[in-house]
Amino acid sequence: MLKNNTMNPQIEKTFEETIPENREIIPLEPLCDFFEINFQRQVENLRTHPGISPEMSLQTIPDFFNDRRKRICLTKKGFLKWVLQLNFKTVKKELQDQFLEYQDNLINFLYDSTLQREQMLSQRVKDKLEADRLEESLRKNNPEFQRLLELRRSISETARSISTMDRTYEKKQLSMFSEEDMKG
Repeated sequence: MLKNNTMNPQIEKTFEETIPENREIIPLEPLCDFFEINFQRQVENLRTHPGISPEMSLQTIPDFFNDRRKRICLTKKGFLKWVLQLNFKTVKKELQDQFLEYQDNLINFLYDSTLQREQMLSQRVKDKLEADRLEESLRKNNPEFQRLLELRRSISETARSISTMDRTYEKKQLSMFSEEDMKG
C-alpha cells in the first residue's frame, strides 16, 4: 500500500493509460498485460459476475491500440469494480506490491473525486444563497432592476401571445383547407 502520496512512475503511467479521463470504456488487456493477470480467466469470471457483466462490451479502440481489432472493455464504473474486487494473489508474485499500490491509487482517485464533488456542491449552494440574497436586495432597492423584471415579463407575455396567434392561424389554415376539399 502507499506509504505517502508519491506514486511509482511505472504505476502512474499504467494508471493514466488504463483510466484516461476522457474515455468512457476501458480495455482490460493493458492492465492484465502489465500485472501479468490471466486475461482469459478474467474474461470468464467477468462474464458471470452479476455486477460487472452488464458493464462489458466488445469495442474497437483505434486511438488506443492503433488498430481496428475489437477488444473486451468495461465502462469506467465496471473497470473500477473489477480492479477493486481483484484479489492481489491473482497477480504475479513480484508485481503484487505494485498492484496493491495501483488499487490504493484507484481508491484515492475515487475518494478525491467524491470529496471534490462534495466541495463543488457545497459551493453551489453557497453561491445560490448569495445570488438569491443579492437578487432580493436589488429587487427592493433598484428601480432599474424592477424595469428589467418588467421587460422580461413583457417579452415572455409577447412570446406567449405570438405562439397563440400562430396556433390560431394554423388552425384557420387547416380548416380552410378542409372546407375547400369538401367543396371540390
